[in-house]
Amino acid sequence: MKAFSARFAVAPLARRPHIKITYFAAPEVAFEERLQNWQHASNAVCLERLVGVIGDGGSGVRRLANAWSVGDIGALRQLVPAFSFSRDGFRAGACAAAMHGGERQTANYKLRRTQAWLTAAKRTLKNNRRTIAVVPMSELFAPDGYLATLRAEGFEITEPE
Repeated sequence: MKAFSARFAVAPLARRPHIKITYFAAPEVAFEERLQNWQHASNAVCLERLVGVIGDGGSGVRRLANAWSVGDIGALRQLVPAFSFSRDGFRAGACAAAMHGGERQTANYKLRRTQAWLTAAKRTLKNNRRTIAVVPMSELFAPDGYLATLRAEGFEITEPE
């Protein structure tokens, strides 16, 4: 692995067969609001989660890395929710509520982010014969994630095995 994100590896691969790259930036909470949320005492739950994840000496994170390295989808489905620290992957439950200033704000943010991504994805699927999407693995496996939402809207989804 040479880069922090898979998107850095996908871009050169897309150029070879001339696949158009569409970049999507998730709507963000204003920096001042994020900073205020991060500094709030309720955010301790996120640190507690981190300590819980690495408290076993990192064996769960190693299992996650090993599953990634061989593409073990079954293991990833189990390990990503427990050990992933992708930008939004670990921000679930109480940690997400702390990061966004409350449960209602978290739900609103997730709804805005999902709707914006789906709008961009549908436009890209309509305008391009071939396309690739790079998204957090947590979104692929979530019962209310991007793939589940596309499937509910009638798109045919073929998941890796």
